[in-house]
Amino acid sequence: MTAVACRAPAKVNLRLAVGARREDGFHALDTVMVAVDLCDRVEASAVPAGGEVTLAVAGSGAEGAVPVDERNLAVQAARGVLALAGARERGLALRLVKEIPVEAGLGGGSSDAAAAAWAACRALGVAPDGSALSRLLASLGSDCPFFLDAAETGCARCTGRGEVVAPTAAPRVVFALIVPAARCSTAAVYAALRAEDRTAGDVPAAEALVGMTAGELRAHLANDLEPAALRSSAELARWRALLDAADCEHFRLSGSGSAFFGVFDAEDEAEEARSRVEGRAREAGLGLRLSRTVRATGRGVLPAETI
Repeated sequence: MTAVACRAPAKVNLRLAVGARREDGFHALDTVMVAVDLCDRVEASAVPAGGEVTLAVAGSGAEGAVPVDERNLAVQAARGVLALAGARERGLALRLVKEIPVEAGLGGGSSDAAAAAWAACRALGVAPDGSALSRLLASLGSDCPFFLDAAETGCARCTGRGEVVAPTAAPRVVFALIVPAARCSTAAVYAALRAEDRTAGDVPAAEALVGMTAGELRAHLANDLEPAALRSSAELARWRALLDAADCEHFRLSGSGSAFFGVFDAEDEAEEARSRVEGRAREAGLGLRLSRTVRATGRGVLPAETI
């Protein structure tokens, strides 16, 4: 049995403007997402088990909170590929190694789904129409199509409810990533959203953002969901105050949180900022799940070797 492996990158949102609620119940979004080199690993093997999909999970990012049944987006994506391929006599065995923290606004579940779809196609030896795969992923979550549709650049402006992907070049900056122990419920954050939170619509377009230096980009980072997330979590609000006190005011929340990120031109600058924040967090007794310096991958889902 040969497994096909794929790396599933995390993402950060340089800009996240949230519009009015649409007729389908989703909010209109205008966001610029960048895939970064904090990655999960998804492996898929074709097995002689008609229509069955199994999932095994390992890795530091699993945190005992990753379902292995149909609640997992990777399982749903694999089932969708089986249906598209008409592979009634075969099934798929998935293995997911989690490094991306859950409930952090880093898109790990969505990226896993895109990677599972990519790996499942190759494990089955099928090549479904790309638009069919995009529709499948869009049905699973608003962020899912980004990781496949921007596979060649790892950066895109995403509109609609997030599923309309317009790839662009990735920025040449370094990201300092801070993931608090606090977790954020996307539903709770959206429930706390107020009209006055919506200010990110004035941020420049994707093409302008990705061409900026870190210093230029800092002034334009924006996330309409951050005020709602801070209202939803007292611990996250403490992190916001800590970042501001540590001269990291420009750090912004990614997605609905709880991860914050800052942008820098050089890796040593990002490392120094992370070290300063970690020290302040220890003094304040704030828990930290992950602290890492990352870069843009320049790709979405990343093919790995055949095992």
